[in-house]
Amino acid sequence: MTTISPNQDNVTIQTELYCEINEFVKVFHPIFKKHLIGERRQRPFSRLSVSEIMTIPVAYQTLLKLFDLIFRLCEFIFIALRFDRFPYTPPNQVDGHS
Repeated sequence: MTTISPNQDNVTIQTELYCEINEFVKVFHPIFKKHLIGERRQRPFSRLSVSEIMTIPVAYQTLLKLFDLIFRLCEFIFIALRFDRFPYTPPNQVDGHS
């Protein structure tokens, strides 16, 4: 498993993700085919490889986790900086007159 540094661009990260998934599929797919039960039908023609198809949901899930992290961070900052935590003094009581 490779580590992702913050200074990598999006294309490099996606390429590394695809390569990792492709290596997994090369090992997993023959074992998976060997353990299938029933008649072996030819799967429909697809322009995408199994690795490419698997990369899409993995990247999507990673993006969702990133958005969730950003949302939680913004929510935390909003709660931390709420103005109702400061005491409210009505304007007519500031100068001592009621």
